[in-house]
Amino acid sequence: MGQPQGGFEQIIRLEPHFWTVWDFQGHNLSYNISVEFDDYRDRFYWVMQGIDFLKQGVKFNSTDPRFLARIGWFYGNKIGRADEHVQYRRLFRKQQEEKNERLTDNWLVAHDWYLQAQNLVESGKPLRVYIGETADAHNTKPGERAPSALLFFSEAAMSLINYADNLEEEGTFGDTAKTAWENAAEEWLRYANRDLKHLVRLYRKISRLRVTPSTN
Repeated sequence: MGQPQGGFEQIIRLEPHFWTVWDFQGHNLSYNISVEFDDYRDRFYWVMQGIDFLKQGVKFNSTDPRFLARIGWFYGNKIGRADEHVQYRRLFRKQQEEKNERLTDNWLVAHDWYLQAQNLVESGKPLRVYIGETADAHNTKPGERAPSALLFFSEAAMSLINYADNLEEEGTFGDTAKTAWENAAEEWLRYANRDLKHLVRLYRKISRLRVTPSTN
């Protein structure tokens, strides 16, 4: 099995910074193609193909927070929230063992990607407007607007909350679960103490911009 090729490869070669192509195909692989298979192991394979595809995009767009945050979302919500999340999480750990990688949890991996995205924004990189942005927000499609600063900065904390919740769901209690909840509480407190007013104002300003064709 391999990634579908076709026009996507050509578009990426011509314009590797075209976010919409990366986002669409990453979602297509992990969410659409994966469900076409009956065996959950095949579905997991395509979920990871979507993640790997987005990682290719990071090589060309290392300063774009959208890529890092989207990878975090796939690691967390697709592996950890899918109907097959029990099997997916087991396969994720097995994959790490087979590759001799550091053993960790998909929610913790998601947390790391979210933090990388947040660090980019804090260093001055913008929460960028998505292709197709218009001033008429209620007419835009999902994914076409820049993410809310309030939501964007909550994701790292939510990934730790979901990690702790999954531990207990799978029967892990005691000090391990306690530490997980303590870490989640600390991350949430950091989020609650963030001064996001300037980012919210910037987001609103950007959301009012209308993309107009160049007259040159």
